[in-house]
Amino acid sequence: MKTITELVHQAHNNAVSKGWWEEDRSFGEVIALIHSEASEALEDHRNGMQPTEVWYEAADGNHTVQME
Repeated sequence: MKTITELVHQAHNNAVSKGWWEEDRSFGEVIALIHSEASEALEDHRNGMQPTEVWYEAADGNHTVQME
């Protein structure tokens, strides 16, 4: 199991690779983006997904792969 520090670094590296650090964002925009992600997590929870499940979906939306 990874430590919280390792998870934080992994999350940050993922954000950098997705372009999150390429431009400055306002406080309001950051809060709105966090809210959007939290809402998606709540929707998954309501649909019976467990917090330990990680889902990846292809860009075309036709392929979903569960990684545990």
